[in-house]
Amino acid sequence: MLEKTPVTHPESRLGRTAGTGFPVSTMLRDSLYDIVPLADAELALIDAQAFLRLERVQQLGFVSRVWPGARHTRFEHSIGFHLARQAIEHLRARSDAQWITDEDARTICAAALLHDIGHYPFSHAIEELGDPVISHEQVGRAIVLGDEISPILREHWGVDPKRVASIIDPAGQQLHPADTVLRGILSGPLDVDKLDYLPRDAHACSVPYGGVDTNRLIASLIFATSPMVSATELTDNDDASLLALMIRFRMPETTRRLANALQRREIHKRAVEIGAQAADLYDRVGALFHNPAQCRTVELGMTRRLEALLANRFPMK
Repeated sequence: MLEKTPVTHPESRLGRTAGTGFPVSTMLRDSLYDIVPLADAELALIDAQAFLRLERVQQLGFVSRVWPGARHTRFEHSIGFHLARQAIEHLRARSDAQWITDEDARTICAAALLHDIGHYPFSHAIEELGDPVISHEQVGRAIVLGDEISPILREHWGVDPKRVASIIDPAGQQLHPADTVLRGILSGPLDVDKLDYLPRDAHACSVPYGGVDTNRLIASLIFATSPMVSATELTDNDDASLLALMIRFRMPETTRRLANALQRREIHKRAVEIGAQAADLYDRVGALFHNPAQCRTVELGMTRRLEALLANRFPMK
């Protein structure tokens, strides 16, 4: 049980947790995020026996046999729900997010906190044995709907346990409309789950990769619109026709601007680029590759000739 110490932290506006809006009652220190403010509702889940079991489940299973320092646990990783709170806080501040209710926000944050509650000992090592072992998401769904966790979600969080369970494991069921969008925070190409375990695992293993600019990524979150281009349209194109497709009026302005820039520079780049294999083709051109100053002079001359022929000025860097 964490000792409660009243705290107001800059992370929490007006003494409330980001995203969920609960009054802050204590905090813990995390190896990645330093201070993580917590509320009574969150503590109620963290103190549940099903959750405390994660303190004895290593995040990387048998990896500690190779990297002895990699003994961090699923408990620590689950505290990474802190990122889900920040993500939902950021999204709710957007003008196009008025539809997100307090219950929606707390539902996705509860799911983030509980998303790994069904993990087996040694994490994925057991799960990868296959049938009849079921996925940890399926196990987690059953735990969330069980007698220990579901009352906490109803009474302390004011959310429907079935919604939380369905975000963790949809089980082929139709999600609540808001959850269909918000589930992307927890499960997607680059979700808060990955944003936590990549740097956490790298830190524990003392390896020089896994760094993620988490703050930048969360601050860049937006609601994705429907796809502008179908898969068929992409695969049926060549370079030129794809650029023409990207310039269409219904494309985002940034996409059109990029496509226009690429299209304008196509002839220029083909004409003035001198590749590393030029020496095998032409001795004189190959010699330029080893003489950057002379190479640059030739490039500029070719560019000016192209400008004169095409009546178009090319930007030079």
